[in-house]
Amino acid sequence: SGGTPLDLKDHLEQLHVAAREAGIPLRGGAAAVRRDCLRLVRLNRVSEGIVRIILTRGPGRFGLSTRRAGPPRLILMALPVVFG
Repeated sequence: SGGTPLDLKDHLEQLHVAAREAGIPLRGGAAAVRRDCLRLVRLNRVSEGIVRIILTRGPGRFGLSTRRAGPPRLILMALPVVFG
């Protein structure tokens, strides 16, 4: 809360492991994604909300193979939660 994503370190570790297992390079590693998430939350003034992290293998033929795909795409969203 207060603009700091809950359990961000744990979530980024899971992302790093999943990306490695899927053969999708995570440019800059988890540290770069963490920096970008915190910056996004700050710039969007999200004090209570959700950070959504999406990593894709990139454009290519339908399927799971990363051989003919790329470059990977990282999409970050910081969305406020409205109570009431």
